Amino acid sequence: KKDGLDGKTICVQGVGDMKMGEYLRGLGEMPPSWDTDALKAQAIAARTYAYNKTKDGGCICTSTSCQYFSSSLMNRDDRKRWYEAIKADDTKDRILKGGVSAQYSSTTGGWINGVGWDITDGGSWPNDAYEKKAESPWFYKAWFTQTYKRDSSTCGRKHPWLNGEEMADILNAYVLLKANKNTSRILPETINKCPIAGMSGDPYDKEELRGKAKSVDSNAGYENVTGVKNIKFNDGRTTTLTFITDKGEKQVDGQIFAEAFNIRAPGYIAIKHTPDSKALFNILKK
Repeated sequence: KKDGLDGKTICVQGVGDMKMGEYLRGLGEMPPSWDTDALKAQAIAARTYAYNKTKDGGCICTSTSCQYFSSSLMNRDDRKRWYEAIKADDTKDRILKGGVSAQYSSTTGGWINGVGWDITDGGSWPNDAYEKKAESPWFYKAWFTQTYKRDSSTCGRKHPWLNGEEMADILNAYVLLKANKNTSRILPETINKCPIAGMSGDPYDKEELRGKAKSVDSNAGYENVTGVKNIKFNDGRTTTLTFITDKGEKQVDGQIFAEAFNIRAPGYIAIKHTPDSKALFNILKK
């Protein structure tokens, strides 16, 4: 406990100087309807984060890059439980001490290395993940924008959904990638219209890629995908899935498919994951 901490002045970016306690009132990191103990834990975590960010004279930002803050949240009747959690005897002025600042894990996608699946007892991913129940906006998303910003380019697309021909095209890319043959031109057909990381090139068109895939696997050369089934997950990754195509069913390796998807899907559609992690994804039919 640091006596008087909530009365100390901190710098809030774009707002100016304000008392720690006032700043905490304006945070929007947890719904005020949640359990009292959860709100109290959040109050201590939020105070700790703000203290560490500002203790050496720095300012804390107001976006989700730090902690979401809005002055409009500071005095609202529907947030009284949050205000009470901040000033409760067992939370006021209190922060966490330790060598690592680890108050927040925004979204893990349902799996934490060394911990396991983030699901309720007997549940399944993704429907029973705690992050879904908590309505994390980043937990389960289909990405089709160039960056994470809301106003980012979409390469002319209005949604991330692929039609059957587009999905079949990615499946043909998978065939070449898995065989490690004729892969140099596996690029999005839109790559010159919408460069990715400054990249351009000479991508296969769908018909060319279909022919290349068939030359590697006589059962390939897919023209249409009508469904997907038997999606399997293990150790925080998608392991296998089966596509229903115009040429029958095709089971694929989840990790190789994710790679094929990310280097062939049109525009900026992608399966997001960090380079050092496995891809954990699901596929839905609209």
